[in-house]
Amino acid sequence: MITVTDTLGGSGVVSVGVGQPPLAARHASLAPQLHPLPAQARGTMLVNMQRLVFAHTGISQVLSVSEKNYQGVILAISSDPSVAAVGQALGAGDVRTIVVISRSPGRAQIRITDDHGNQIIVAVTVIPAGGVPYRRKELRPSTFFITAETNLPR
Repeated sequence: MITVTDTLGGSGVVSVGVGQPPLAARHASLAPQLHPLPAQARGTMLVNMQRLVFAHTGISQVLSVSEKNYQGVILAISSDPSVAAVGQALGAGDVRTIVVISRSPGRAQIRITDDHGNQIIVAVTVIPAGGVPYRRKELRPSTFFITAETNLPR
């Protein structure tokens, strides 16, 4: 009998026989019984910041991504690498780090995913040299009415 475990904590027992029918064929109670962890036991992926704002280009900020009981790959992709470049998740275990580097003024999103469906989007804004951040809405002209009163005699 061999006990097999996976990287997520699941385990099973497998019978091994040499020169004879497998034990499982002779004893149904010895058939392999796999017990993988349920998906929710892997944990929810969390990130330390939902938004990054860079005061200028050429600087970096670090995101910490954590997911309990998960040892698989964490992938980070920038929607616009010309605005924000991404270094892949470093580290092992429940907590990983992702380095985001500002490249040019604008907006981008960093999509962080694992291999079983969790996804987090981090918004990135790189402020241009003049210091005025980009706005999503355009400014529209307004009409102003100015009224004046006077206390002068008529």
